[in-house]
Amino acid sequence: MRAGTAIFLCVIVSVLTTTALFFGLRELTGDKAAPGEVPSIAGMQVAQARELLDGKGLLLVLDAEREDPTVAAGAIMAQVPLPGSRARAGSEIHATLSRGWSRVKLPETSGLAVDKATKLLGGARLVVAGQDAEPSADVAAGLVIGTTPAAGTETAAGAEVRLRVSAGPSTVEVPKVIGMNIKKAKEALEAAKFKVGTTKYDFDEDKWPYSVLRQEPAAGAKAAPGATVDLVINQGD
Repeated sequence: MRAGTAIFLCVIVSVLTTTALFFGLRELTGDKAAPGEVPSIAGMQVAQARELLDGKGLLLVLDAEREDPTVAAGAIMAQVPLPGSRARAGSEIHATLSRGWSRVKLPETSGLAVDKATKLLGGARLVVAGQDAEPSADVAAGLVIGTTPAAGTETAAGAEVRLRVSAGPSTVEVPKVIGMNIKKAKEALEAAKFKVGTTKYDFDEDKWPYSVLRQEPAAGAKAAPGATVDLVINQGD
């Protein structure tokens, strides 16, 4: 056999041996560079997420923190690449941490106009979700009585708040006091949350002395509690 032929055969044998060894080791150890599926780390604490990614040959990188009402403080709320993506060993998985959701105290809004109360609550990072009309003898109609939850209550930033808006005083029926003496008439009106207004005198010989001949507002009329009822009293003998 010529020397050149022998050398050629040795080279061929060496290449075949090296190739067989490479593929044999690849079968035993696996292809470390092959892309794998990125797992979800959302909602995990940092240590838990890092341990999971380390097991996949991936690196956890914390990029930012943000407030989030649905994810507990210190837990991961977002990641890039997304779960289910393919990434090679050694790739970085970037994550955003949740700071949770801060608490705020509801400001006092009683006596404010609706637009001013809405602006005040918005500045406190609260959301006005609607209005509820309520009768009030103390707060003028159209102004805010308060909120639900009440002023001073602590709640999450971004929470919904409802405005309690005054519809003005509620009205009640004026009782009938005609025919009563002055004392009984006054007692009846005060029991119904009214006051005796002006008192005038007239004379009717068919009625009892010092009894009520007329009243204004009339019996059965609607009036706000605290309103006055004027009386005309029958003169005595």
